[in-house]
Order: sequence, then structure tokens, then C-alpha cells
Amino acid sequence: MNTFEIYTQMFYALNDEWHHNHNEALENYLGLLNPFTRDGNDSSDPSLYFTFKMAYRDYGSDKDYGYYFVKEFLKRLGKSFLINAFNNMEKEDWIGFFEDYLNEEHKGSDIPEHSINNMLKKESEMNSFEMFVLMYYFVDYMTMGRYDDIILDYLGECNPYLFLDNCSADPAVYSDFKKAYEGCEDKGKFGYNVIMSYAEDIEEYYQNDIKPIIKSIKKEDWIYWAIDYLSYPHKGMDIEK
Repeated sequence: MNTFEIYTQMFYALNDEWHHNHNEALENYLGLLNPFTRDGNDSSDPSLYFTFKMAYRDYGSDKDYGYYFVKEFLKRLGKSFLINAFNNMEKEDWIGFFEDYLNEEHKGSDIPEHSINNMLKKESEMNSFEMFVLMYYFVDYMTMGRYDDIILDYLGECNPYLFLDNCSADPAVYSDFKKAYEGCEDKGKFGYNVIMSYAEDIEEYYQNDIKPIIKSIKKEDWIYWAIDYLSYPHKGMDIEK
């Protein structure tokens, strides 16, 4: 069993509940969670599955096919319509559905078990956009459940998936990041020094809230998730490094 299988089963459970209550907020979020809109093992909004994987590494468990982990994940996500929807899924039903699911051919069944040893084993350079997207994933995960204006503003302006080209929703944000990238001679492993440099000079509006979040990213965590991120097809991977 891998994280994508747990994630997909969570989607099925929430989708089944939507068929009963037709909650509009749930319907809209299911569109973002959907694990079948992309060719790869991903969510419609790639940041959601990446956040799920990050959470699994921090506090996940395969016990009862990840049932209690999913409950905790949705609780920390802090959206009541998701929490309420999953609360209607009994553990025994979850286990039964999961066992049936694993016995059928399904997307993601060939993904290795959760292990850094199964990921890319060599260091690889990252281009500025890859670093930017990974930093966005970290900020999104580390602020999960917090919906104050400054954080929402930053994530909204950063969003690297709003447009088809490789940029942020507000082009000025990625432009500032590229300046930090170009001005950093020693970029560090997978660009860790770049994000630290970027945080130091982040615009004043974000100095008190976003800067401490980025500065608190641990080097070992950055390297772990950079390896994972580079191991799979992703937006911006074709940019010359």
C-alpha cells in the first residue's frame, strides 16, 4: 500500500459522501483533489497530493489502511465540510472498501512503498521554477489549517498552476524569486541556499508571517522532498537549468 492508494481511497470516500449530500463546497474541492485528471499519480491541483505525502511522512500510519491518518489529515486541513464528510465513513467500511480496491487493478498500484531508498538516488540540479514550486509546497503544507489573509494572499500570488506557462499567479513573485536565484552563487543542495536568500529579502508585507515559515524549513526536509519531487514528471522540468 502506498500514499497514492490511500489518497485515492480518501477521494472515493469523500466523493461517495458528496453523492448523498451534494454539498457545493465539497464538490468544488473534489475537483481539486481528483487523482484521475492527470496522467501521472497526482491530484488535479498537484499541491494537494504533495501536501498529503508530506503529512504522511510526518505523522502517517498504515494502520487500518490509513483510516486514522486520513481523519487526522482532514482535521489539520481545517475545512469542516471535509471533516464532516469523512466522519460518515466507518472504519469497518473503509477497511472493506480498501481491501476490495487493492484486489482490483487500479492506478498507482506500481508505486514503490514509502521509502527514500526507492527515490532518485543521485543529486540533481533544480531550475529556478522547480525550486519555486517546491517552496510553494512547503509553505502550503506548513500553514495547513491557517486561513489568515496574509498567508492566503501569499499562496494565491505564488500559485504556479494558475497559468500554463512557468510563472506565478502574480508574475512579480516568481520574478523576485528568480532574482534571488540568479544572485545566489552557492545555491546549496537542491537550491536550499536560494530559498533562504529569497526569504531574507521577501517584500515587507510578508516579513512577519511568511519569512519565518520559509526560514524554518529544515535542510534535510528540503533535500528529502526535492528528491521526491524530481523523481516524477512535473511542470517546469523541461526548463534549462
